[in-house]
Amino acid sequence: MQKLWKQALLISCGVVVVFLGGVFGSQYLTERALADDTEITEISAEDWDQGEPSLADFYLVDLGYPSEVMTKFAEKFNVDVKQVTQSSLTSEQFDYLQALSQFYAYPEAPILTRNQLDIEDKNYLMSLEASSSDTMAMSPEDDSTGVIEEILDTHDIDYDGQVKDLSVEIILEINDALYEASSHPKE
Repeated sequence: MQKLWKQALLISCGVVVVFLGGVFGSQYLTERALADDTEITEISAEDWDQGEPSLADFYLVDLGYPSEVMTKFAEKFNVDVKQVTQSSLTSEQFDYLQALSQFYAYPEAPILTRNQLDIEDKNYLMSLEASSSDTMAMSPEDDSTGVIEEILDTHDIDYDGQVKDLSVEIILEINDALYEASSHPKE
Protein backbone atom coordinates (compact mmCIF):
# COMPACT_ATOMS: atom_id res chain seq x y z
CA MET A 1 0.00 0.00 0.00
CA GLN A 2 2.84 2.34 0.90
CA LYS A 3 4.49 1.57 -2.44
CA LEU A 4 1.25 2.57 -4.22
CA TRP A 5 1.22 5.91 -2.37
CA LYS A 6 4.82 6.60 -3.36
CA GLN A 7 4.02 5.88 -7.01
CA ALA A 8 0.93 8.15 -6.87
CA LEU A 9 2.98 10.94 -5.27
CA LEU A 10 5.74 10.53 -7.86
CA ILE A 11 3.22 10.67 -10.73
CA SER A 12 1.50 13.73 -9.21
CA CYS A 13 4.81 15.53 -8.87
CA GLY A 14 5.63 14.68 -12.46
CA VAL A 15 2.30 16.09 -13.66
CA VAL A 16 2.85 19.30 -11.68
CA VAL A 17 6.36 19.72 -13.12
CA VAL A 18 5.08 19.20 -16.69
CA PHE A 19 2.18 21.60 -16.07
CA LEU A 20 4.40 24.35 -14.64
CA GLY A 21 6.89 23.84 -17.47
CA GLY A 22 4.06 24.40 -19.96
CA VAL A 23 2.85 27.53 -18.16
CA PHE A 24 6.29 29.11 -17.91
CA GLY A 25 7.22 28.03 -21.43
CA SER A 26 4.05 29.60 -22.83
CA GLN A 27 4.70 32.81 -20.93
CA TYR A 28 8.26 32.98 -22.25
CA LEU A 29 7.16 32.39 -25.86
CA THR A 30 4.36 34.98 -25.56
CA GLU A 31 6.67 37.63 -24.15
CA ARG A 32 9.23 36.93 -26.85
CA ALA A 33 6.59 37.21 -29.58
CA LEU A 34 5.29 40.49 -28.14
CA ALA A 35 8.81 41.89 -27.95
CA ASP A 36 9.34 41.04 -31.62
CA ASP A 37 6.03 42.71 -32.63
CA THR A 38 6.87 45.92 -30.78
CA GLU A 39 9.39 46.88 -33.42
CA ILE A 40 6.82 46.43 -36.19
CA THR A 41 3.91 48.26 -34.56
CA GLU A 42 5.74 51.35 -33.32
CA ILE A 43 4.42 54.55 -34.88
CA SER A 44 6.84 57.34 -35.62
CA ALA A 45 6.17 61.03 -34.97
CA GLU A 46 6.05 61.54 -38.74
CA ASP A 47 3.09 59.15 -39.01
CA TRP A 48 1.17 61.14 -36.39
CA ASP A 49 1.79 64.40 -38.24
CA GLN A 50 0.08 63.13 -41.39
CA GLY A 51 -3.33 63.50 -39.73
CA GLU A 52 -6.66 61.98 -40.61
CA PRO A 53 -7.04 60.73 -44.19
CA SER A 54 -9.45 62.42 -46.56
CA LEU A 55 -12.78 60.73 -47.34
CA ALA A 56 -11.45 59.77 -50.76
CA ASP A 57 -8.34 58.14 -49.29
CA PHE A 58 -10.27 56.37 -46.56
CA TYR A 59 -13.18 55.03 -48.64
CA LEU A 60 -11.44 54.41 -51.95
CA VAL A 61 -7.91 53.43 -50.90
CA ASP A 62 -8.26 52.03 -47.38
CA LEU A 63 -11.69 50.38 -47.71
CA GLY A 64 -11.62 49.76 -51.47
CA TYR A 65 -15.17 51.03 -52.05
CA PRO A 66 -16.41 51.82 -55.55
CA SER A 67 -15.75 55.36 -56.81
CA GLU A 68 -19.51 56.01 -57.14
CA VAL A 69 -19.65 56.40 -53.35
CA MET A 70 -17.39 59.45 -53.45
CA THR A 71 -18.79 60.80 -56.72
CA LYS A 72 -22.39 60.78 -55.49
CA PHE A 73 -21.39 62.18 -52.09
CA ALA A 74 -19.45 65.06 -53.71
CA GLU A 75 -22.38 65.84 -56.04
CA LYS A 76 -24.97 65.85 -53.24
CA PHE A 77 -23.02 68.06 -50.82
CA ASN A 78 -20.87 69.99 -53.31
CA VAL A 79 -17.62 69.15 -51.48
CA ASP A 80 -14.13 68.08 -52.46
CA VAL A 81 -13.79 64.58 -51.03
CA LYS A 82 -9.99 64.92 -51.14
CA GLN A 83 -10.21 67.79 -48.62
CA VAL A 84 -13.02 66.56 -46.32
CA THR A 85 -12.31 64.14 -43.47
CA GLN A 86 -14.60 61.72 -41.65
CA SER A 87 -14.48 63.74 -38.43
CA SER A 88 -15.62 66.92 -40.21
CA LEU A 89 -18.87 65.40 -41.48
CA THR A 90 -22.26 66.54 -40.25
CA SER A 91 -24.67 63.82 -39.13
CA GLU A 92 -26.67 64.28 -42.37
CA GLN A 93 -23.52 63.82 -44.45
CA PHE A 94 -22.44 60.80 -42.41
CA ASP A 95 -25.86 59.13 -42.75
CA TYR A 96 -25.89 59.75 -46.50
CA LEU A 97 -22.35 58.43 -46.87
CA GLN A 98 -23.30 55.28 -44.96
CA ALA A 99 -26.33 54.71 -47.21
CA LEU A 100 -24.21 55.26 -50.33
CA SER A 101 -21.63 52.80 -49.02
CA GLN A 102 -24.26 50.15 -48.37
CA PHE A 103 -25.83 50.67 -51.80
CA TYR A 104 -22.69 50.76 -53.96
CA ALA A 105 -20.27 48.56 -52.02
CA TYR A 106 -22.67 45.69 -51.28
CA PRO A 107 -25.38 45.64 -53.98
CA GLU A 108 -25.66 41.84 -53.87
CA ALA A 109 -26.22 41.72 -50.10
CA PRO A 110 -29.66 40.54 -49.00
CA ILE A 111 -31.96 43.10 -47.44
CA LEU A 112 -33.15 40.87 -44.60
CA THR A 113 -30.94 38.80 -42.31
CA ARG A 114 -33.04 35.66 -42.78
CA ASN A 115 -31.92 35.64 -46.43
CA GLN A 116 -28.17 35.93 -45.84
CA LEU A 117 -25.86 32.97 -46.34
CA ASP A 118 -24.05 31.26 -43.50
CA ILE A 119 -20.96 33.20 -42.42
CA GLU A 120 -18.82 30.17 -43.36
CA ASP A 121 -19.98 30.40 -47.00
CA LYS A 122 -17.38 31.98 -49.31
CA ASN A 123 -20.12 34.16 -50.88
CA TYR A 124 -21.29 35.49 -47.49
CA LEU A 125 -22.43 39.11 -47.38
CA MET A 126 -23.87 40.72 -44.27
CA SER A 127 -27.48 41.75 -44.82
CA LEU A 128 -28.60 45.38 -44.83
CA GLU A 129 -30.71 44.55 -41.77
CA ALA A 130 -27.71 43.21 -39.84
CA SER A 131 -25.33 46.04 -40.73
CA SER A 132 -27.90 48.80 -40.21
CA SER A 133 -29.19 47.28 -36.98
CA ASP A 134 -25.64 47.13 -35.68
CA THR A 135 -24.94 50.73 -36.66
CA MET A 136 -28.24 51.97 -35.22
CA ALA A 137 -27.56 50.14 -31.93
CA MET A 138 -30.56 47.83 -32.17
CA SER A 139 -30.72 45.27 -29.37
CA PRO A 140 -31.75 41.66 -30.05
CA GLU A 141 -35.14 42.48 -28.50
CA ASP A 142 -35.80 45.28 -31.03
CA ASP A 143 -37.82 44.23 -34.09
CA SER A 144 -35.61 45.29 -36.98
CA THR A 145 -37.25 42.86 -39.41
CA GLY A 146 -40.73 44.28 -38.84
CA VAL A 147 -39.49 47.85 -39.29
CA ILE A 148 -37.78 46.99 -42.58
CA GLU A 149 -40.67 44.89 -43.88
CA GLU A 150 -43.03 47.82 -43.29
CA ILE A 151 -40.83 50.09 -45.43
CA LEU A 152 -40.46 47.39 -48.11
CA ASP A 153 -44.27 47.08 -48.23
CA THR A 154 -44.61 50.85 -48.63
CA HIS A 155 -42.29 50.77 -51.66
CA ASP A 156 -43.60 47.42 -52.99
CA ILE A 157 -40.20 45.70 -52.70
CA ASP A 158 -39.83 41.93 -52.27
CA TYR A 159 -38.64 40.74 -48.86
CA ASP A 160 -36.21 38.38 -50.61
CA GLY A 161 -34.61 41.27 -52.51
CA GLN A 162 -31.07 42.57 -52.46
CA VAL A 163 -29.67 45.99 -51.62
CA LYS A 164 -29.47 46.82 -55.34
CA ASP A 165 -33.32 46.61 -55.43
CA LEU A 166 -33.48 49.66 -53.16
CA SER A 167 -32.41 53.25 -53.65
CA VAL A 168 -30.08 55.29 -51.46
CA GLU A 169 -33.14 57.21 -50.24
CA ILE A 170 -34.92 53.99 -49.17
CA ILE A 171 -31.77 52.86 -47.34
CA LEU A 172 -31.75 56.22 -45.54
CA GLU A 173 -35.41 55.71 -44.67
CA ILE A 174 -34.66 52.23 -43.31
CA ASN A 175 -31.71 53.49 -41.26
CA ASP A 176 -33.77 56.36 -39.82
CA ALA A 177 -36.66 54.01 -38.94
CA LEU A 178 -34.27 51.55 -37.27
CA TYR A 179 -32.73 54.36 -35.25
CA GLU A 180 -36.17 55.48 -34.07
CA ALA A 181 -37.23 51.90 -33.25
CA SER A 182 -34.02 51.18 -31.33
CA SER A 183 -34.34 50.91 -27.58
CA HIS A 184 -30.88 52.46 -27.34
CA PRO A 185 -31.00 55.92 -25.71
CA LYS A 186 -31.26 58.75 -28.24
CA GLU A 187 -29.10 61.87 -28.14
